[in-house]
Amino acid sequence: MSLKLLKPLLAGTGTALMLLLTLLAQSATASSNHTINVDNLNGHSLSIVESDGSNPVYTLDGKTYHWENLSDDQKTALLKIRKDMSKITARFTDVEKAMRPYIEDIELEAEKISALVRAIELPKPPEPPHSLPELEARAEMVERAEQVELTMQKHEATMAKHEQLMHLKQLKLENFEHDIEQEAKVFEQDFNQQLMKIIEILN
Repeated sequence: MSLKLLKPLLAGTGTALMLLLTLLAQSATASSNHTINVDNLNGHSLSIVESDGSNPVYTLDGKTYHWENLSDDQKTALLKIRKDMSKITARFTDVEKAMRPYIEDIELEAEKISALVRAIELPKPPEPPHSLPELEARAEMVERAEQVELTMQKHEATMAKHEQLMHLKQLKLENFEHDIEQEAKVFEQDFNQQLMKIIEILN
């Protein structure tokens, strides 16, 4: 039995989910590795690197700005921006937390379906030995064929159940798409505004 429902269900998450995951990956990079890289923001490239226990280093359009070389006014403004960016990221992460259980449920159902597919695709038992009497061999062959058929029917019924459950969970996940799209747009807009403020401060 093929996974006719699996690919369209997983693909049904749409571009909104991909945008969400992309932005979350960027924010996760900023929080775990303390690095933000923007290649083209209104014609500017900006990199912010902050190692544990050290002050951030800014690189704007190829020019590096060390924290100790900035003015007090610049430092004050940049510290405020850091707090604002943390709030923006935390707000957007709440959307991901609400959506995460649905994604995990879908992945679990997909794993169950994959396991059932592997079970169904197991090779059939070997033919009975030629040394057995012909009638006995035929009877054993029929019995084994019936057992294989019953096993396949059982797995297919179970698979259909899991496919239906995954479809229902997918529908619930899709209900988040509008909210995800809106939150992603707001997140990107707010985050970019903060980055533009950094560019203005450094220029």
